[in-house]
Amino acid sequence: MTTRDKVWGMLLGVGVGDALGRPVEGWTCEDVRCTFGRIEKYIVPEGWPADRKAGTTTDDCQLSIAVADGLLASGGKLEMDAQVQAHINAYNESVQGWGPTTFGVARRLVQGVPWRQAGARGGRIIGTGTGAVMKLSATALLLVQRVPGAVRFIANLVSMTHQTSVAVSAGLAHVSGLSYCLQVEPAKFDAAEFVRVVVEASKRGRRYFPDTLTEENITERFGLCHDFAEWPPERCVAEMQNGRNHVYHSLPFTYLFFLRQPKSVESLYDVVSAGGDTDTNGSMAGSLLGALNGKAVFPTHHMEELEGGDRLVRTANRLCDLFGIE
Repeated sequence: MTTRDKVWGMLLGVGVGDALGRPVEGWTCEDVRCTFGRIEKYIVPEGWPADRKAGTTTDDCQLSIAVADGLLASGGKLEMDAQVQAHINAYNESVQGWGPTTFGVARRLVQGVPWRQAGARGGRIIGTGTGAVMKLSATALLLVQRVPGAVRFIANLVSMTHQTSVAVSAGLAHVSGLSYCLQVEPAKFDAAEFVRVVVEASKRGRRYFPDTLTEENITERFGLCHDFAEWPPERCVAEMQNGRNHVYHSLPFTYLFFLRQPKSVESLYDVVSAGGDTDTNGSMAGSLLGALNGKAVFPTHHMEELEGGDRLVRTANRLCDLFGIE
């Protein structure tokens, strides 16, 4: 059963994982281990600007809030215009850390380019990163509420910035995985069922932008996650290429760590300590942990020291009020 506490946990998890992973984004697993051992708290690496504190978040959290704001502004209706305005607002607020695909599209939206055209690829296969997936947590509530047209809306939201089959497949998969976690009790969580849900959603995504399909089949990769969830972190890193900034690698990599310990924050510590796209992997793993277990899965100090944590809670409460979640 979906509860307010689970929605709090899902959005707070985006922020907690983002902030834990931000300081070591792009590092190798070996560099993280040699420098910090294992990341279990917010840190400030040597060389960071003096005004950047531990617990600060990135565009992962910023754009997740933007998508939620778009839903709230439309009263829960599936209106892409509200999402366009929310992205423009975020762009005007700050573009620090934005990926080139999202940045380019948002800039064109600001210039008045229609959303269906803003992400045009011009014959090139671009838009294979995680930027369209990491921000989608709030849309899981559309699937929980069984809102008609929700799948198409989520696909549109992905394709506004990332017009590739792998991006839509990953987006639908991740939102469906979050929806499953929101609706199942932690004691009844089933890793095989989670993988089945993710795979089926991913298959629907492969119908979009068929000209961008490659040999890198993310649906097949998701299907392996349950079998590989027993791997030690070192093997996950070696086999899954560190969850680098390509959603084909990053999202299955994140799922491996989540499925190893889905009821413990230890899985979040493991994924951000594994190097690679640590802030995004952390935000996606954190949202899953929170959606399944509620906010209590995170230590109190993580929530108290999190930049913008109050805003995440307010956003979660407004979403719950909108969708009638107690």
